[in-house]
Amino acid sequence: MLEQKAGRARFLVRAAMLLAAAPLIALAMAEAAHAQPVDRYLLDKYFPEGVPGYGTETGVTVRSRLRPDYDPPGVRAGSFMIRPQVSESLGYNDNVLGTTKGKGSFMANTQAQIAANSNWGRNSLGALITVDDRRLPSVSSQDRTDWTASLGGTYEFGRDQLALAATHISSHQDPTDLATFPFDKPLPFTLDNVHAAYTSLFGRFSLVPSFDYTRLRFSNGIVGGVQANQGFRNRDIFQGAVQLRYEFAPLRNAVVEARGVGTNYVNSSAGATLPGSTGIAVLAGLDYVVSGVWRYRALVGIEQRNFSNPANATTRFKSRTAPIAEGNVIWTPTELTTVTGRIVHTIEDPSDETTQGYDYTSARILVDHEYLRNILLRGYVGLQRADYVGVNFNQTLYQGGASVTWLVNRHARVTLSYDLTDRQGSKNVPTGTSFNGLPVSGGNYLQNIYLVQLRVQL
Repeated sequence: MLEQKAGRARFLVRAAMLLAAAPLIALAMAEAAHAQPVDRYLLDKYFPEGVPGYGTETGVTVRSRLRPDYDPPGVRAGSFMIRPQVSESLGYNDNVLGTTKGKGSFMANTQAQIAANSNWGRNSLGALITVDDRRLPSVSSQDRTDWTASLGGTYEFGRDQLALAATHISSHQDPTDLATFPFDKPLPFTLDNVHAAYTSLFGRFSLVPSFDYTRLRFSNGIVGGVQANQGFRNRDIFQGAVQLRYEFAPLRNAVVEARGVGTNYVNSSAGATLPGSTGIAVLAGLDYVVSGVWRYRALVGIEQRNFSNPANATTRFKSRTAPIAEGNVIWTPTELTTVTGRIVHTIEDPSDETTQGYDYTSARILVDHEYLRNILLRGYVGLQRADYVGVNFNQTLYQGGASVTWLVNRHARVTLSYDLTDRQGSKNVPTGTSFNGLPVSGGNYLQNIYLVQLRVQL
């Protein structure tokens, strides 16, 4: 009886994790947010792992393994556990603006967050607030302060479970991002998301309907000292999905999902000519653990997107049908080493009136190694590529980096890191080509970032 209850609890946890991640399927997962398109890196990076109702990657890796001697104890407040932390990073960025002849600057990055999670036997409630402040004295125009706030929880109805969560993000888009314009300053934007999902269990089967609403709003940008209205990019995104899972063995699941997505561009007063769209996608895949050494997660499918062209559009957008896929492999050859590989291919909505969106591809290999119990090593390589539809233009970001983390004690850790980004733009587009009156941010550049970080946590 106890084994049955334990197995059912494990299944509910896994189901909740996947249902919460359903709206993120086929979205790239990357550690460095500066290298991601706005629409994706927010949804994938900033949906907090510590808030119930949003998903988290399962599977124990070198980084996620519990270390009682070095993990922060947290502060108990009744039936809640509160975990505050503050970090300060100092270093150097040799190409802040991402230009051919880049200008470097000393940089200081201050981060703080506080998380609170319930310790209830059933159900859960949690919240997370983060603040991220970046200062670049030699290129002060690129200073920025971002913050996020999240609240979520789960409620069990017998064997079923309801997950609800909400997130607000106030952030900026850097001129070095993929698929962006070369603004003089980071472009402010906000994103609000509400997520709801319900898991119903039927023996080995689980049925998971879910719904997401996302509100994305951009402030005006500045290019060459001239204000550029970005209101035409403001949009609301609605997504509904139904997922069917089958657990044919512990930690071995088959998944089939159908989802519909609707995008509505809302700011017609800004002269918007971007079309709204509706899309349908069907995916199928496996979540499979082999003897704790290998874990495979793969989803493949197809998506069709239809556009509702506005009357004042200068470009007519055609319907698109394209394959979408996401694959993730975790290899743990020993308890001291974890190798994680991930690849994603999907399609993106247009962000300009002259393009029909772009095909997005991302791949990354990450290696973590526990050199000593309190010395963790990490290295990674990866790339991201945007192939635009309707114009002969593409961008590729090649990335690599390494870090060493010293776990001083339960309250402090020090990390030395190095990150390299090399952007290569299509040579088929002449310099000066513009989309929506703005120059293409497709120039090649090389950027090196060196940082030392001290994190203090309770």
